[in-house]
Amino acid sequence: MILRALYDYYHRRGETVAQGWGSERITFVILIERDGTLVGMMDTRKDDKTPKSFVVVKSNGRTSAPLPNILWDNAEYVLGLSKDMIKALHHAADAGTPCPVETDAKVACKHRLFVEKVNELAGKYPGNESFRAVALFYDRQQHKSLPEDPLWKELARKPTVNLSFQVRGHDEIVAQDADLQDYVASMSHRGDGDADLPVCLVTGRKALPAEVTSSTPIYQSKATAKLVAFQVNSGYDSYGNRQGLNAPISREAESAYTNALKHLLDRRSGNNFIVGNRTFVFWASSDDEASRSTESAVRFTFTFDDGGDGPQDDPDRGTSLVEKLLKSVYDGRTAYLDTDRFYMLGLAPNSARIAVVYWQELPLKQLAGSMLVHLDDMEIIRPHYDRVRPYKGLGQMLKSIALNGKQENIPPRLPESVISAMLDRRRPYPDTLYQACLRRIRATGEVGVTRAGILKAYINRKNRITNNNKQNLSIMLDRNNKDIGYLCGRLFAVLERCQSLSGGDTLRERYMSSASSTPAMVFPTLLNLSVHHVEKLNEGMKITMEREKGEIIDMFPDGCFPAHLDLMGQGRFFVGYYQQRCSFFTPKKSAAGDAAPGTPADDSPDRELQH
Repeated sequence: MILRALYDYYHRRGETVAQGWGSERITFVILIERDGTLVGMMDTRKDDKTPKSFVVVKSNGRTSAPLPNILWDNAEYVLGLSKDMIKALHHAADAGTPCPVETDAKVACKHRLFVEKVNELAGKYPGNESFRAVALFYDRQQHKSLPEDPLWKELARKPTVNLSFQVRGHDEIVAQDADLQDYVASMSHRGDGDADLPVCLVTGRKALPAEVTSSTPIYQSKATAKLVAFQVNSGYDSYGNRQGLNAPISREAESAYTNALKHLLDRRSGNNFIVGNRTFVFWASSDDEASRSTESAVRFTFTFDDGGDGPQDDPDRGTSLVEKLLKSVYDGRTAYLDTDRFYMLGLAPNSARIAVVYWQELPLKQLAGSMLVHLDDMEIIRPHYDRVRPYKGLGQMLKSIALNGKQENIPPRLPESVISAMLDRRRPYPDTLYQACLRRIRATGEVGVTRAGILKAYINRKNRITNNNKQNLSIMLDRNNKDIGYLCGRLFAVLERCQSLSGGDTLRERYMSSASSTPAMVFPTLLNLSVHHVEKLNEGMKITMEREKGEIIDMFPDGCFPAHLDLMGQGRFFVGYYQQRCSFFTPKKSAAGDAAPGTPADDSPDRELQH
């Protein structure tokens, strides 16, 4: 299913390359004369330090056995030098001392195989001056002069990057030579006439199978990591079949899906994002307007560093555009086919292979509907001065519950659980997300718009899925909500405000954690303290605070504080606290029932609301 979706995406793009070819990043190009004489090295990296991608004969998918790529590879194959040898030569050149290169048998074998492939091509195509020039380059031992090149120190910093050749006067590198198309075609179609060829599991057609697959490395994986791989003599071989012959995939299909995945993994594609050690890619099955709109909405919502395109005076601009796009798809105003699908694939490094940790396939309308529900679940009041980037996206949510907001501190397997809830409205938000949010609030004493939105979204969706009779949390302050946890949070915010206005230190650091879990033990003390705080206020503010406090206390059943609040009650506590705090900075003329944020009544708002 995954391979078929990638195969279709490859053909959907229309930018197909010949079978056996693919896009590879090559950092350094060795420029030579037609007679093989070394001219110098060229760096393909631009200002962003990203190596240029070239369409060359694709990587051969080697395992532990040495196997060279055709006219491009790393320094071990191209130069016969390991990364330690390259660094040693660089340090010796800086010191002006000779550096005897110790021979490494394994590296020497790789280099010998690469040179043999060069000589094979030069012999098979005697009229090709590019192949002949590279062969002469090695015959004349020109590669031993490269440590004297000014770019050698750059290679020493990145000794595992790829290299290739270019003949002076030619526009393309040698690895892109036209004669290679004939060479690759002759190798790819060898045996195609056999009537006993297996059926490809991707296309359903008989074709020559690929025994090994090309590498498609992801973040933190090995350079040779593959999406599909088979071990040798591992117990999975059957009926004498080895490696890819156990589950046959044609060479054409293998080339298509690996090229598609490489394109999606390219950071310039805009169809991927990284959370922790997870790499996620997404794409639509069609190229119509609805599919493009959906991809744009997902790109904004799921990218970890989201929200950078909105002006400071309107940080929600990006989210508003996303909602507009999704509504047009969900309502059918943007035309699409019923067969249009959307895919999300999550990958993680796993030894020498790539592990699939998440896979979701769903119709465009279902995706748009679920994401609109997520945006609505996360919607909550935000003070006008809060310039936090859009808080409803995956990145901002996960950063808000991670220690110091760092990706490496995000709990394992949490990203894919949150994504599942965002893409499927029938799934609850993970308990891990909710509990981590509560822990960070207790540890820091800060609620903030993102954390408040997470608590509200978790509680309201839990209510819908379990069909319980609990009251949902509203976007703004709800003065009619009689939930005991919500009332405790509101009261704590009022008492804290009284102390803040009286010039004292905030109650938050000393009492918030215990007030949210054992209210009966804390609130009597807080109410006694508030008597002294209110006495320091001016008459008008004193009346306002006492009225607010009395209104909340009157709603407590029997006027008693609960001995304990469960986890759901604690979440309601913090939402009530956050919304009550926001109401203090909402002018009365626009706050019928505290309905909307506006110009603050206090020019020095407490910054704990920002997160």
